[in-house]
Order: sequence, then structure tokens, then C-alpha cells
Amino acid sequence: MASIGANPQTIRENIERAKQRRDAAQLELDEAVRELQWWRDGLAMFDPAGAVAEQAEELADMEIRRLVPNGFTRSPTTRQLILFAIRAEPAGEWPIARIFDVAAMHRWIDADDQEQLKRITDMTALMAREGLLVRTDRGVYKLRNELIGALSRALHPITDYRGAARPGRRVRQRPPPGPRSAGRRATSSDIRAFQSGE
Repeated sequence: MASIGANPQTIRENIERAKQRRDAAQLELDEAVRELQWWRDGLAMFDPAGAVAEQAEELADMEIRRLVPNGFTRSPTTRQLILFAIRAEPAGEWPIARIFDVAAMHRWIDADDQEQLKRITDMTALMAREGLLVRTDRGVYKLRNELIGALSRALHPITDYRGAARPGRRVRQRPPPGPRSAGRRATSSDIRAFQSGE
């Protein structure tokens, strides 16, 4: 569909301008990568332990960016939904019921949808097998230590208002999910996501 004032000459000029911007951005990126590596080499010479820690932090940041490439979204996958809830206390332990409650509190899921609870249950188990979460007890998980800081850097914090209640005021807790029937373990292809491409 042609817009007013668009013609082959204008389009060619815009293509040329876009190429120049791309080339300038690539040059800037290449220079930044070289500078970063230079500083990392210097850190490795003077503080080898610090260099190892910095590299681990970079890898953790990359892992979180892979899981939530666009930051917060209103239509998260099940995996993203779990991370969005956990950011209320990245270093804490998370029973599945708490993840479900925080997600429902923020209206990312329907509080009465038991199918959503099953998805979260299956996905936390899968994330633990993948090494993203650590299982601390039956139905209780925590984020892998290396990812705690990365999640905090990638997503702004939220409040779990149940845990932030005034002292002495009871907060209604959702009962833990019932026991699951024995059977084969869920795989990533078994778990339905909110959107395709999970």
C-alpha cells in the first residue's frame, strides 16, 4: 500500500539512511564489545575471583533475558508467570500455592482456575529439572542462587501483599494443592502455555 509522497527514489534514500544507521550501530557495538573484553582481561589479571564472579553474573543475566526477552508482559507464558511472581522475593522459598496466589492477586491468572494451578505445578517441576529452580521441599521451590540478582536486575520488584500485612493481622492462605496422582513425569511438550512459543 503506497503512502502519500512515497516513491521509489524516497524509498531508496530511506534504505540508504537505514543502512548507515545499522553500520554505525554495529561499529559502536563492536567497539563496546572490545572495550568490555579489555576491562575483563584487566580484572582477570588483578582479581581472578572477581573476574569469575563477573562472568557468572553475565551468564545469569543472559539466561534471564532469554526467559523474559521483553521484560514484563501482560500475556506471560507459564514459565514467565512463575518468574514474575518470584520477583516479589527472589531469594525466598516459594510454595506452589504462593506462586498461584501472587499471580492471581496481580490478575495474571484467574484465581478459580484449577487448570492454571496444574500448569504452574508442572512447570515448576520442569524448571527444577532444568536447573532454573531448586526444590527445597515437596511443592516448594526457590530460584537458583546465581539467578537471584539477575532476576532483580531484569524486572522491577513487586509486593506480595499477603506477606506485607501489618503485624498481628491474619492473612488468609490458600490451602496447598492436593496430592497428584502417580504417573509419568510431565515434559515441556505436555505443558500448555498461555501463548505459543513457550
